[in-house]
Amino acid sequence: IYTLSLHDALPISMPQSPAEMANYYIINACNQLHDDDCVLREGEKFLAKYPASSSTSLVNMFMNNCINHKHEVEDGKKEAAAEIARLPANERANPCKTAQIYNGKHQLEEAKRDYLACDARGGIPYAKPGTMAVILARIALDTRDAALMHQQMARLEREDPQTYRQLAFWDKLVVDE
Repeated sequence: IYTLSLHDALPISMPQSPAEMANYYIINACNQLHDDDCVLREGEKFLAKYPASSSTSLVNMFMNNCINHKHEVEDGKKEAAAEIARLPANERANPCKTAQIYNGKHQLEEAKRDYLACDARGGIPYAKPGTMAVILARIALDTRDAALMHQQMARLEREDPQTYRQLAFWDKLVVDE
């Protein structure tokens, strides 16, 4: 009968070098910034340079998620247009309605444009105070729009202080560069 010893439990992979760790953290930062092209570019470099890294599976996961996201964005262009075309004419002209469709189909610039137009018209009917600020702040987060983020977080603090306290960290995730 064979029993495991502590020797058998030694790690299989070697510790990462500082350079390898730095390269991984670049990819992780790109991922945190939702920069698909950066993740794919830096991920390819990482995999070529460190094919036996213990981080290879994470880098592959980040890259696969980015590829899937790029497909969702590309497919969403046609899907959003088709869904909006199926709306009754009065709803096609309603930016509050079209913004939701664009957002759901990963068309963030169009969603931002229409949510801003919706907000200018008074926002989503029957929404509680702060709702439009949260929606626009989330769009700002996804599009890395620091000015819009700061504006909407200040608005949220006035309109719904409790929700603001829960989401205040968003303001630090989008920086002016």
